[in-house]
Amino acid sequence: MSNLIKYSTSQPTRQGIRKGNLIVGVGLDEYGPTTSTGYYNGTAPPNGGYIVYTLNGNNSPIMFAAADDAALIDIASSLGGGGGTIAGAKEFLCTRTSTFTLFSNPEDIVTEDNILNIDPSSISSYPGSGVDTMDLSGVGSDGTLTNGVAFGVGGFFEFDGVDDKIISGGTMDAAFTTQYWTVNIQFNIDVGYSSYNAMLGNGYPFQLYVFNGKVIAYLSSTAGSGTYFLSGMTSTQTISAGKWYDLAFVRDGTNYYYYINGTLDKSATSTTATMAAANQNLQIGNLWAASDAYAWEGKIGNVKIYSKSLTLAELNQNHFQSPIITDGLIYSIDAANLTSYQNGATTAYSLTGSNDSTLTNGIAFDSNNGGSWNFDGVDDYITLASTITNAIYTLDFWYKMGANDGGYGYFTNDASGLGLAVSEGGTLAGLSYGNLYYYNGSAAVKLTQTTLLTTGVWNNISVVIDTSSNNIKMYLNGNINANQSVSSMSTSVSEIGRYIPANVHFINGSMASFKIYNKELTSTEVLQNYNATKSKYSEYTIAPANFTFGNALQFDGVDDFVTLSPAITQGNTWFLSFWITGFTNTGGYVYLFGFDAASGARGGIGMSIGGTAFGLQMGGLFYYNGSQIYILNVTVSNNTSWNHLAINATSTSLAVSLNGATSVVTSATVPSNSLNEIGTLDSSQFGAITYDEIGFLVGSNGTTQNITDLYNSGNGQSFTTVMGANNLNLHLNESGTATVAIDSGGSGNDGTLNNFSGTYWVPH
Repeated sequence: MSNLIKYSTSQPTRQGIRKGNLIVGVGLDEYGPTTSTGYYNGTAPPNGGYIVYTLNGNNSPIMFAAADDAALIDIASSLGGGGGTIAGAKEFLCTRTSTFTLFSNPEDIVTEDNILNIDPSSISSYPGSGVDTMDLSGVGSDGTLTNGVAFGVGGFFEFDGVDDKIISGGTMDAAFTTQYWTVNIQFNIDVGYSSYNAMLGNGYPFQLYVFNGKVIAYLSSTAGSGTYFLSGMTSTQTISAGKWYDLAFVRDGTNYYYYINGTLDKSATSTTATMAAANQNLQIGNLWAASDAYAWEGKIGNVKIYSKSLTLAELNQNHFQSPIITDGLIYSIDAANLTSYQNGATTAYSLTGSNDSTLTNGIAFDSNNGGSWNFDGVDDYITLASTITNAIYTLDFWYKMGANDGGYGYFTNDASGLGLAVSEGGTLAGLSYGNLYYYNGSAAVKLTQTTLLTTGVWNNISVVIDTSSNNIKMYLNGNINANQSVSSMSTSVSEIGRYIPANVHFINGSMASFKIYNKELTSTEVLQNYNATKSKYSEYTIAPANFTFGNALQFDGVDDFVTLSPAITQGNTWFLSFWITGFTNTGGYVYLFGFDAASGARGGIGMSIGGTAFGLQMGGLFYYNGSQIYILNVTVSNNTSWNHLAINATSTSLAVSLNGATSVVTSATVPSNSLNEIGTLDSSQFGAITYDEIGFLVGSNGTTQNITDLYNSGNGQSFTTVMGANNLNLHLNESGTATVAIDSGGSGNDGTLNNFSGTYWVPH
């Protein structure tokens, strides 16, 4: 997703969620060039890791990639908090002003006129612990978990029915005192059908319950009494205990509507009266600030309130969490949508209709990409409650292939064994690994694909099966990939994931959303579905090309330098890793790092910035041991891009790797001394240069794999993550006028900035 993050002191003018003065774009909007829109490029979180967006001291958006929990702890530490634990890091980042932490890309919901968005499935809204939950609408109506509200794995709040509540930071009067607004809430009730269970309320003006198995609402024109102009609007649908529902309560002038799971359930008409301004803030899971008489017993997920009446298309966008095609949609299960599936359950509820499904034999749940199911290729499959039958239908799903097991896996099957499958290494009928085929009862008909599937890559697959004309079309990621005749195809789908008659050929890989339409999707509709959902399945591998995260420290080349306090006594065996860019030709030299020897002789790692002594050229590296210069035979030739350098020292040699390449070894006498300066040696030989992610390890060398990991990690795996604790690790992610570079590696050797002025913390 391009042009994703933006500094703004006002609400988004395009699809976006907001905390403080930082906007994260969602959806399909073409945001346009940064120069005209202010939006900067973002990226998807790495698999199993995180992306952190925040603002630097100049209010420019910056981002950090964390490959894992340890890296996220480092990032939180570099930003000033977290306490060294993953729970502490998440809490600190969640509550930090203008900061987003993403484990998966944000859902593509409607954000226009959104005035409340409490979302426990997002660690930017709730980190999984603590009492603070943050409003992602940008209005700032953050909530406080009160009396022990619990967090459920899978992204929801659990209320005990006694006194639990979340007190929001606002009354919602901006919406409720008008005649046009929408409340959109995910809920799951445990018990209590014979009593009022309040899921939302702000005292008398606004009350939303489940009562006697029905949704019921009251609206009052008086803040302190029940002067109701809408009294007990009751849903048609009965609410079942233990099942998730997506409820939208819409006011459109004098008309009121309930939509349950994307379908109109009830409408009513009332007067032109409006609700009174509330005398208390909105309660989630309760009604009164001073009483717990109607406390909610059950679970609540995402809570959104809008100061407008959402259209059916907008309600569907929120319900399906993306603006997919809904015309002809008769079946839709989604591991990433709480209304469809809760982690650990054995039932997947269809987001449309009532054709729910049973997960058999322990299909595993993967929280990456918002959520998906991992089929083990041994016995996992999904059974539809009712077989779907139609002469023409379209399958639309996301799939990531597992390893080559030499067999076959069925995406769909009917009772006779007919269905769509993929080769997982089997070669029947000339198949190759990643080749789809259709088994029609007598033969496996290979699809003549232009592109085969590959291991470990998410793909959107759309297949149109037309039994009336014996034709099959396959689209891969929105583009036609096969179109051919296949006779005797089935009109039915009964199961997902196996060949039914022989109980074999179980699918091996991951699936997320799976949709079935009772019509042929056009190429335009296929492309819309792909574009609407692709950001969720974009996986990012941390690599140097994406090393554009956080801040860096820019030296002016006149007198800027950093002093380590205390200096690091290093002996003559050590490992140094750092990133540099932006140096210019001044005809001289710069000491990148200065060493202080016990004998009083000084030395360091230097680089030519135009000086030609000893045969050096621009970017050429050298080492000075206090008495002799050693040319290191490595030249940093690109001074406008980021370059990674890794240096291993022993008593007799220095080995230098540039950008992950094989180390170049130079024989040298390396004395025992201490690292104490960055950017100079004895307050001389300064250079205009920008540094980032400096790591230093004493007493041992980095391995080839360590160097590869550090180069390939960018700022996603810190030096501490790769090399372990108790070393120097300067992230250089401070901002503004900070004059200390914090050491997060555990050695306590913070860096003091000397002579820096103006703007020196710059976006990386």
